[in-house]
Formats: sequence, C-alpha cells, structure tokens
Amino acid sequence: MQIKEILKILILGGGALMVSLTALSCDSGDDESNTPKYGTVYISNTGSATVSVIDLNARKVTKTIDLSSEVEGAPAQSHFISVTKDGRYLWVGERQGSADGKVLVVDTASDEVVKTFNVGAAIGQHLSRNGKWLFSVSNNKGIVEEYNNENFNGVINVFDVENQTWLGKINHGSAPHVLDTSPDSNTLWTTTAGGGQLVSYDISGLPDAIPNTPTKTINVFQQLKDREDIGNSVTGVTLHALAVHPNGRHVIVGSFDSGLTTGGGDVVVDIQEEEIVARVAGRPHNYDISPDKRYLLSGESSQPDCEEEAYLNEHQHTGLTGPIVRLVDIDALTSATAINDRSEEVDWSAVRVSKTIDAGALGTGGVNHQAYDPTGDYIIVAASGATSGANGRVLIIKSADLSLVVNLEVGKVPHGVVSPGYGR
Repeated sequence: MQIKEILKILILGGGALMVSLTALSCDSGDDESNTPKYGTVYISNTGSATVSVIDLNARKVTKTIDLSSEVEGAPAQSHFISVTKDGRYLWVGERQGSADGKVLVVDTASDEVVKTFNVGAAIGQHLSRNGKWLFSVSNNKGIVEEYNNENFNGVINVFDVENQTWLGKINHGSAPHVLDTSPDSNTLWTTTAGGGQLVSYDISGLPDAIPNTPTKTINVFQQLKDREDIGNSVTGVTLHALAVHPNGRHVIVGSFDSGLTTGGGDVVVDIQEEEIVARVAGRPHNYDISPDKRYLLSGESSQPDCEEEAYLNEHQHTGLTGPIVRLVDIDALTSATAINDRSEEVDWSAVRVSKTIDAGALGTGGVNHQAYDPTGDYIIVAASGATSGANGRVLIIKSADLSLVVNLEVGKVPHGVVSPGYGR
C-alpha cells in the first residue's frame, strides 16, 4: 500500500513552527478506471448495406463497415448478423430475398470481405450458443449451379464457423424467419413465420449430419384458435419473434399480425408438453432475454392493437407515445426446467409487462430489434428514423432505471443488435 502525505510547514512569527500532517489517499497502485468494462456492439443497417460499430465504453459510433460495394441493386441486408466470440469475424447476408443473395465473412480489423458464399440470404441468421455453427436463412435464391444445381429457396444454410465452410442446408421449405438454439446447442428452433408453426431440428450430429426432418412441429396458430385467443375467421398469424428460454423448457414466440385486433402477443410454449401455457397481449417484433433471466425484451415496430392498449391501461402503462419496448417479467420461468413436472406449476399470472421504454417519445420511429449488452447494464434499441427516409437511431438505455444514456444516429433501417458471440 502506498501512502501519500503532504507536509505543510508554516513558519509563524517568532520562529515557531506548526506542522500539519495530512494523509491524502490509500490505494493499491492499480487504477481500474482505465480498464474498459464494456465491449463493442454491431448494428445491421439493412437499408444501406452498412454495419455501425458502437463502443459501449465511449458510447459512440466508432466506425461504419461499408459493404455497399458487395451489393448490385437496392441494399437489402440481413436483419440479423453475427460476430464470432473472439470478435474477429462478422457474418452478414446481403441482397436478402433475391437471386443475388449471399453470405459474407468480414474481417473486423480490416473491414475486408474474406469469404463469400453464393447461397442466398434472408432475414434470419443465428450463431449457435457454443459459437461453433452459423445458421443463415435463404429465400428466393433459386437454383445455384456452383452448388450442384441445388435449390436455395426456403432453406437454412449451415456453416462451420471456425473453418469458415458451408456444411449444407436444411430444406425447411416454408418461410423460416427467426432462429435460436437451445442452451446446449443441440437443438435449432425456428418458425414457419406466416404459417404459424414452431419447428425444431436436432443439430447434435453436426458437422457430419445435416437434419432435414423436424423433431417437433408445434402448431401455435391452431392452438391460439383452440384457446379462442383469435377467432375462426383469422386465416393465419405471423410468428415474427422467437427466443429459447435458458431453462430449456420454454420457447417464447411473438404472434404479430397487422390484421389482428386481438390475439397477438408474447406466447409461451411448453416444448415438452407441446402446448401454449401463457400469452401476454402485444405485437412483438423481436426478443431478447436479460442475462439474469428476469426480463423478456419485447420490442414493437407498430402501435398497440386494441387488446394490447386495454392491457397496458389495465397495468398502469399509460400516456405512451410509442412504439415501445416492453419488459415482460418472466422470472417465474427460472425454476422450471425440461426435467420438471408439468409447467402448470409455474405462476403464470406473474408473467406480465412490468416496465416499458417509450422509444417513440425519445425520437424514433418503429422499434426493429433490441438486446441487452452481455453485462446486462445496458439495453440497446435499434429503431427506424422518426421521419420517412431518415437515418435510423440507436438508443443506449441504462437497464437499472431505464434512463436514456445516448441517442445515436446510424444507417438506414437498423435491425440486428449483436456483441461478439452474443445477441439477436
């Protein structure tokens, strides 16, 4: 321990001395204030073929990775992107939903494209929780001659991340959208989006075996009708959001449909019993789960429907400008696991909207994606600009009190919010 002292000697009249000994500080000699606590966040600007890189310590955009030279035609970047756990490589889809779609691997140090896979691209992409496999959706790509004339419409491409190789594809066939993996990285979950089904694949055999037969297909749409959450006249719902709970027992899917005035929301599915066990009214666009497993971040790109408006008023969430990010309290799920008895033991009344972030009141348009940073200290919200054609905004919110730290300008139509090896 170092002790710094100041010896003040005041010479008084008559030659007398008065000595004051003052201890200023005691420390170990290690200055932790210069040690960065937070990491880097990458934002997929889907409408400008760029990726904004945000330093959470400096709370600013430090650079923009411009991939527009890789795009022929209108920019249409994958809504989800991935960064390897070591932060070295960025995986991104360009020209999603077109015959020109492809997956790029970008060196984050040089911003150079080091690999290109001509296998199509779409909205969905996911890095498995163990960091080994990357799954990327392809739609409207068609036949690709260099890949043995195989069809890349409605498929999920599978890549070996370390070796940067394409392993094959899952012929999902019906609008795969959002992807997530189980906590042990042995199961891949997705949906049929507009078909209203929740689907899983066994990926434990990778890299040798690519699955093409689902292990589970849960008809969420039909169950919502059976529960009378939606009427018989409704012809379909869009499962737009998806998150696998860390307990391994529940998957939460977002039923979002502009044609519904009731029946949408955050739908909790018991995947062991293959049934809906809870629903919170709303219009979710994308999800994340807090590192402490307490909250489901449920972002909404549109204003509440009739049912959600009544729900928010009932739970004292009033005076909102919107669109909003809802913090749904899911702490009741923490004790439930895949080996427990039936999940009716969970107190489902405790699963409810606990807090809200009014993104619209903070100067944004529709909320696109949102995520916690790995520490859980911040919530990062990617939203469209407040006016048509404007650059997008990224809100950095302090999760402890939901106060705004900074409102940053990024590229056009930002969506994906990821940290290395982390994020949706």
